[in-house]
Amino acid sequence: MGHAASFSRTLSRLLFERTKDISGPYDHITRVSLPPQAGSSTGSHWLAFEVLMEMARTLELPQRDKEEVLKLKQLAAEECYFGYGALSENLMLRALGRRYVELFGSRSVVWDPSHVRQLSDSLLLQRIPEALQGKRHLLLVENLHVPATLEVLVHVMSGPWPSPYQNRWLISTTSKEVYYRSRQWLTANWKQRLIDLSERTWLVGARDDQHYAPNFVGLRDDRDWAVLIREALRDAANSIHNALQQQGRDEEFWLGIAMNCFYYAILYHPLQLGSAGRQETSNTLFVSSDELVRCWVAEDLVFSRTSPTDTPAASGEKRNSNYYRSAYEAGKVIFHALQEYSLLPIYSVSCQTSNPSSSMDAVTGLSKLAGGVPRLKHDELFDHQKSDQLRWVSFMKDDGRHVSWNWCSRYVPRNVPGEMNMTTLILRGCSNISGFQLVLIHYLRVLDLSYTPINSLPSWISRLSNLALLSLRGCSKLDNLSPQAPASVKETSPLSHLGKLQVLDMNGVPLLELTQQDGSNKSNLHYLDLSGSRLTTLPSNFFCEMPCLEELILGNCSHLETLPPSLAKLSNLLILHVEGTQISYFPEGAFEAMQRLHTLKLISNTLLVSLPTSLSKAKGLKELHIYNCISLRIILGIIIKPWRISKSWSILT
Repeated sequence: MGHAASFSRTLSRLLFERTKDISGPYDHITRVSLPPQAGSSTGSHWLAFEVLMEMARTLELPQRDKEEVLKLKQLAAEECYFGYGALSENLMLRALGRRYVELFGSRSVVWDPSHVRQLSDSLLLQRIPEALQGKRHLLLVENLHVPATLEVLVHVMSGPWPSPYQNRWLISTTSKEVYYRSRQWLTANWKQRLIDLSERTWLVGARDDQHYAPNFVGLRDDRDWAVLIREALRDAANSIHNALQQQGRDEEFWLGIAMNCFYYAILYHPLQLGSAGRQETSNTLFVSSDELVRCWVAEDLVFSRTSPTDTPAASGEKRNSNYYRSAYEAGKVIFHALQEYSLLPIYSVSCQTSNPSSSMDAVTGLSKLAGGVPRLKHDELFDHQKSDQLRWVSFMKDDGRHVSWNWCSRYVPRNVPGEMNMTTLILRGCSNISGFQLVLIHYLRVLDLSYTPINSLPSWISRLSNLALLSLRGCSKLDNLSPQAPASVKETSPLSHLGKLQVLDMNGVPLLELTQQDGSNKSNLHYLDLSGSRLTTLPSNFFCEMPCLEELILGNCSHLETLPPSLAKLSNLLILHVEGTQISYFPEGAFEAMQRLHTLKLISNTLLVSLPTSLSKAKGLKELHIYNCISLRIILGIIIKPWRISKSWSILT
């Protein structure tokens, strides 16, 4: 969406507050944020419906009308779910009346014999002008996803066009295209003008001398950007606070959390410029939202007081397991808020985008802040005076930078809390990691070696006793974790020393073998991704020392033939993804103890013949995805019929 996609929510809020201060007071204020489904083919209907519902909610209406509002909202939710985000003409006929459908609906409803028996304007719509009579009114509409004629709003408000003296409308669109096309749809006889904020936000009813069109080019002073970023952070903190009220934290607390998570994302922001002055783009440069959130949790930037699920953990690791998952869920809320307020770019959910440059086209807080990040040379890591001041370090694509204590004071007066030690080292896409082993100390909590050319796991990793996250994602030359088999029983796998490891990401690593030692001492492991491996099997007791494992991802493991019996030990597993394997059966008791399992994905396992009866013991199962398992025959008789009678859940095929 380009330049115009940036900071829309914050700019709308600032203009909204400024309008109230200068032109107020207003007797009635209506604020509507359109949902994502308002971008469907019935976007104009959503605009009319949401404004009507919010007006009805905020005005003093009879109890009968309030009950009708609840019924209409329920019908809209059902139609949205079953109709892929669309609202029907019949619903609009009930909500707004016959005249609305004649003006803005389709002819199919107009020619319906029952149409003429409907009221010209619904009783609910008739209440609006009565309630607003003699009152000054301010309307804010955010997130207009599709072009819409403003006559829709005039009809819903049942009054004249807005004016600078009586009623004002502020409308924020999500793209330049929506803005320009909506302007083109204005009636030719409408003489008033629009105030345009950043080519997207409108104030309707202004005179020629009130027309104002600021743009981001004018924000050349760092202090201007500091103010905008600070305001966006406060908006994000407010959104986080509203979403996580059950944690009992105030908004200032979430502001500090949001700031630190925002700063941390700089480590993954591409800094190199191409010949045209744009950031170089490749898949190795872009981190998924899931990866970034797990880094936040590993660094203890995100934490939670509550359990994310009503189902208790099944082992003595209850507190540890529930704590991690709840922190991860809180991290996703924080990520969404930072993204919603243009502080972070649009990352993909779980994999790199097919068009990486598109996510960086919009101006974001991250792109502006990263421009002033302190650069770092490799030699400076060995300068004790310098290295003692480093905390979060990145050499992604050999481009060094750091986010540490004495930086960003001009943006936010707070420093990043924590010890004066390096706790994160990002070497994603680095061409040679051999020179970093001397700076890898036991304080390190996050080590990202993804997309590096390593062909074995360095032995010095075993010294990182506090490591919580290790990413080997995309290390395409890493087919064995150790250069050779241990020469004696005293030699151990580097992974076996990482007892505090929470996340082990080996997606895209063509491993030929994993040993029992690789799986030992993993009592804190919550996430394991072995997608893309060339494993044929796993040691029989491989999962025995992973009591807290919650997500096991085995995607596109095309050589995998069997799963070990110790799979049944994963009593805290929440998500199991098995895709593109050669397995024929699951171990018979595999699901016996998986009381917390809520998602099971079985995709393109063409040799899978049946599922064990123990799957019926997974009482928490909510989603069972089965796709292209062409040999599966027994599931219908054993599983689907009994469960459909006893509980509500869905099979997605």
